[in-house]
Amino acid sequence: MLATTQFMKMRDTIVAFLRENNSGTSSELREVLGTNRRVIIPFLERLDRDGVTRRIADKRVLAKPN
Repeated sequence: MLATTQFMKMRDTIVAFLRENNSGTSSELREVLGTNRRVIIPFLERLDRDGVTRRIADKRVLAKPN
């Protein structure tokens, strides 16, 4: 389980990457965070559920780009 501060840092890193690049694959986002697939997939699914990101085919985009 991730601590709240660690979760927020990871989320902010993903949001910053997606703002800059418009979209990212799970592999790209995994590399950005320096983690592995076992961690990144559930994390990205959580961001999707929370309305931060949206999955389109094999990429993630910001759910509310602003």
